[in-house]
Amino acid sequence: MGRHFIDISAPGTDPTFSRQPAATGDVGVIYGEAAGKLIFIEYVFSQQDFVNGVSWPAAIPLGGLPIPPIDNVHVLHFGPGGSKRGSYTVHMYFIPEEIYLAWETEPSTL
Repeated sequence: MGRHFIDISAPGTDPTFSRQPAATGDVGVIYGEAAGKLIFIEYVFSQQDFVNGVSWPAAIPLGGLPIPPIDNVHVLHFGPGGSKRGSYTVHMYFIPEEIYLAWETEPSTL
């Protein structure tokens, strides 16, 4: 899946690493990298946000760079086993799924 990075020093960063709907800039955005390239961004959100149909109206930040085309999106749950409670993540990948799912070790190039 790649290495995950988040700027936890940014003012307004939620201690749960959630991307709040009113967030701007890089606050709460998790970046994924492999082989020296950005391969995804990730938002973490609560079960209640999911139920409410959370929306993030601010542009997806990438340090002022244009966002690459999103190739695929995964929504994942993490929390107590068998429970729907907990948090959810949405990973927005910039590379095809078959590439990163085939990795047994990180590639040296993409």
